[in-house]
Amino acid sequence: MKRTLFHAALSASVGVLFFALAERTGVRAPSAAKDLPESLMTSKDSDRERGADATDAPEEFERFHREIRTRDGETVPAYPLNFKIIEAQKAVERKAAVLNKYAVSPWTERGPGNVGGRTRGLIVDPDDASRNTWFAGSVGGGIWKTTDAGVTWVNKTPGLPNLATVTLAMAASAHNVIYAGTGEGFGNTDAVRGDGIWKSTDRGETWSQISSTTLNSDFSYVNRVIVDPSDANVVLAATNSGIFRSTSGGSSWSAVYSSGGTTGSSRIQQIIANPRNFNMLYATRNSNGVLKSYDRGLSWSPSSVGLGTGARSELDISPADTARLFLAMETSSSASDLYISDDGGGTWQKAAQVSGTSPNWLNGQGWYDNAIAAHPYERDICFVGGLDIYKIQLTSTTTQTGGILSVEQNGTSPFLSFVNWGGPFAGGGLGTGKDFYGTTTSPIAVLDADYVSVEIRFGPGISQMAHRFTTGGSFLYPYREYVPVPFQVWDIANNRQLMASFRDSDSTGAYNLVEYNATLPQREYIFVHAIPYDPGAPNANIRITGGERYKNVYAMWPILVTGGTWNPNTLPASNVRINYGVITGRLRTTTRMTNWVQNQSIPYVHADHHNITIIPVSSGPQIFRMLNASDGGIGTSTNGGTTWTNPNLGYNT
Repeated sequence: MKRTLFHAALSASVGVLFFALAERTGVRAPSAAKDLPESLMTSKDSDRERGADATDAPEEFERFHREIRTRDGETVPAYPLNFKIIEAQKAVERKAAVLNKYAVSPWTERGPGNVGGRTRGLIVDPDDASRNTWFAGSVGGGIWKTTDAGVTWVNKTPGLPNLATVTLAMAASAHNVIYAGTGEGFGNTDAVRGDGIWKSTDRGETWSQISSTTLNSDFSYVNRVIVDPSDANVVLAATNSGIFRSTSGGSSWSAVYSSGGTTGSSRIQQIIANPRNFNMLYATRNSNGVLKSYDRGLSWSPSSVGLGTGARSELDISPADTARLFLAMETSSSASDLYISDDGGGTWQKAAQVSGTSPNWLNGQGWYDNAIAAHPYERDICFVGGLDIYKIQLTSTTTQTGGILSVEQNGTSPFLSFVNWGGPFAGGGLGTGKDFYGTTTSPIAVLDADYVSVEIRFGPGISQMAHRFTTGGSFLYPYREYVPVPFQVWDIANNRQLMASFRDSDSTGAYNLVEYNATLPQREYIFVHAIPYDPGAPNANIRITGGERYKNVYAMWPILVTGGTWNPNTLPASNVRINYGVITGRLRTTTRMTNWVQNQSIPYVHADHHNITIIPVSSGPQIFRMLNASDGGIGTSTNGGTTWTNPNLGYNT
């Protein structure tokens, strides 16, 4: 009898576990020192420093794992929405039937007791004067609570089958109300698809699934949730498909910003509020910078002037001066960039390392682990997290350099998009000629004075002559002829038309755009030359092999929008405007605060940081605590990051 009971209970447990894991798209690889044998620590650390673990196209790896779970003829895995909840309930019912017949054999946890798992959500209970009561949302083990600063932990969702708790938000006006968003929307292969948003009305003791998000694919990956501090029913969620707003505590939702997809550059990965004014909200969109709302999230507009091109960005607002914003951007496998704004996101400045090589704190995986927190009392200090945690302090020194301030796409959306070649603007599809050629070669005879603001104009009756090149190796494109193109290039600073050239990648003899094909993409590059336009003859320095480099000030890779039609005679009056000017920057110092390898001079904290939460204690003298959520659970510092402990006993996610 006891054996039969054991097998029945075990079967029910395995069933729940299977359905909880069915949506995983891979297996967790060792990512920190405690996961590795001693002999591999040094070599792996060295590999990380060289960027060996960096992934060039995580979205493609994600797509691969999704497609191997998708049947022929279908576009997505066949698992229905909310299937884990449904199957878990069936397992509970089956188990209940068995328990009605047999006695229960009790289970007692025996360990391990010090193994925390990947954690992204983290909040502090404001009603605990000691600030030792925390709620943690683990992406593989539900929601946990500690009342003694991590000495002991209690799982508050033991019956919650979807374990992918990514974000937690407590209502400032009603502390018993907490929202939890599920589903990691960051592209890691071991992510679990979520099942919407969950809600507690008894301060995390019990949880219920918000039904409006249950069978709704817009809430399969809820990356962040915020709550209006004056109304617990006003909730905003940043998901992989857009920004959604509820005024009914989640009973119903309005799509206030749609990103047009669910992967890559469509993901809305963060949403935050000005701590002094909830009318002013900010969100980050992968590969598209910052969005801003002035009306409590009802409408949104771009707020990225001065930002370069990157993928995932995380931002925070200085409590000392809410006009000061910090933004950490994933730009490449070899660089991590910090931007600041002093006008609430109106314009941005890049903060460069004051001297030497800038630490690459994201280490090529900022798409996965990227965290930032402003200092609670100092407007010029922030903390960033990636592989490790660093302290960044701005200096009083400013820099001034010429550069592209912004790129506007005015009326081009019906027919024109861009392909990311690594440029700093237009989602990576536009930059200077120097950006385009990189270290392979360089533009010829370009002077600083050649860079001006320009427009590439389209529309009825608009055309000019341009130099046609075809495909060639190492940027040495063969020149073919001088032909008409359906656009004009203008120097708008001096009201003069400029020379242009293009690469006719499909050798049609004319400039045309087609939809993007990842297997064999069309590359109809447009190049702008700092030479006055001559309609009668090509330029002698351009009409040679490789001549597209001569006086090449701007380069772009346009593509036809998906579902668009290319007809040069019916293009709408529109333009791409490149605004060039003086860029004012700041200098910074960057100091490493943690080390993912143990027994080093810098304190050990588990690698891969997802959340840095500051607990202010005293502004005079300045005292604050830091909480950190990483792949290894929770880390904490009581002295501003000088020393750290990892209170994960019993936090077995």
